[in-house]
Amino acid sequence: MYLLGVQLVMWHDGKDWHAAEDVCPHRLAPMSEGRVEADGTLMCSYHGWRFDGDGKVLDIPQATSEEMERARQNERSCLRGVRPVQTIHNVVWVWGERDGDADAFLRASNTPAKTFDELLTTTGHADGWSMRDLPYGWEYFMENVSDSSHVPVSHHGIVGNRDDAKPFRWIEDKEACDPDKNFDLKFKIDPPGAVEAENVEASHHFLPPCLMRIETVKSGGGKSLLALYCTPTKPGHSRLIGTTVTCPNDDGTMPGGFGPMAKMASIVPTFFMHIFGTAFINQDGVFLHHQEQNMAEQYRLRGEDWHKSCYLPTKVDKMNVAFRRWMDKHGAKSEDVGSRVPYEPEAPPLPPRMSDEELFDVYNSHTKNCTACSAASKNLAKARITFYIASAALAIAGAAVWAVAASSSPHSAASAFYKKCTFGSVLWIFSALSAFIGTVAANLREKLHYFPYSHQDNN
Repeated sequence: MYLLGVQLVMWHDGKDWHAAEDVCPHRLAPMSEGRVEADGTLMCSYHGWRFDGDGKVLDIPQATSEEMERARQNERSCLRGVRPVQTIHNVVWVWGERDGDADAFLRASNTPAKTFDELLTTTGHADGWSMRDLPYGWEYFMENVSDSSHVPVSHHGIVGNRDDAKPFRWIEDKEACDPDKNFDLKFKIDPPGAVEAENVEASHHFLPPCLMRIETVKSGGGKSLLALYCTPTKPGHSRLIGTTVTCPNDDGTMPGGFGPMAKMASIVPTFFMHIFGTAFINQDGVFLHHQEQNMAEQYRLRGEDWHKSCYLPTKVDKMNVAFRRWMDKHGAKSEDVGSRVPYEPEAPPLPPRMSDEELFDVYNSHTKNCTACSAASKNLAKARITFYIASAALAIAGAAVWAVAASSSPHSAASAFYKKCTFGSVLWIFSALSAFIGTVAANLREKLHYFPYSHQDNN
């Protein structure tokens, strides 16, 4: 995986996660092509060098005892850019700075992960985590989730209706922000029911560098929370790790919003919920990828950043403006990628525009890295073949029964003839049902690999 343009290798030694730059110090082969040995060490599959969780070389098979001792004393034998790692609530957190010295490890150990009480306690129902590699940069994801006004329009048919778009304003909640950190942003929607009628309060809380916490308090006393963590992987790409948390109403019932989804998650297969998530993400993705490309083009051609390229006349844009100003103040500036994300110098340039086939590729962006969806893809492929074979076999068997009935002696009992015909018809019905199930399995599997979306067709 990438972090700020640097490719990392991550491995689990049986107890803890570890991270370092994805390059062997010997001949610069990728460590991600290596193996985790039974003792938890990471082995380079090129020449067999083995490293511990701190990146120190433990064994070089081709070295004599004297050469091995000299290598252990030389820091050039160690993995580069070892990063401090934490695991909280089943999410792995990697320190962003590449200099893995003692000061970095001390700062990392004293820096709590960006989380919140409802996520770590039993006060709410937290769904499982979902991961997605996105075909656009970190700042465009964060800008998008800072904007509630797009929800009924972009997500028409899934969340709201495009005809329900209406004016509202953002109110900055300075009291809720960390007074020691001037880049902590929280805004409330006024009126709170502008997006959903039952909302008593709705707020977006941006907690740099990675978390957008979206909270809606419902009329029954419950609330829905959306935890969206986004990692700046490399220019033009980011990684989303998200979950929903639903806190019950005062009477114990689940509120609207994510409440019904929380109930569904307990009975609906995980992969099916992820297919629903793909539809939701693709509704925005087709905009955000091209928005990033357009913004970069404006900067290259005219030297214009968001101040001049974008026209923002309404109060609903206030949080987007606040986020962009935060980026102006605290971000870096890389003219090569048109971004204020502080990518490392070796980060690749912004890639060219993607085709629809690339934009809507679900397998590489999610399925291959998701245990539930990758297993479902394999099982659905098996189900498709099994039911198609069963359909063909039942159709042939039904035809055979009808053929036997048709060739029966005219002196045969009428009841026997009708029984054969009825049995043959039943076999054909089951053949059609098997074909239908096989087709459903094929269509579901297709959505785990490629899921195109067209707003023009979303009526």
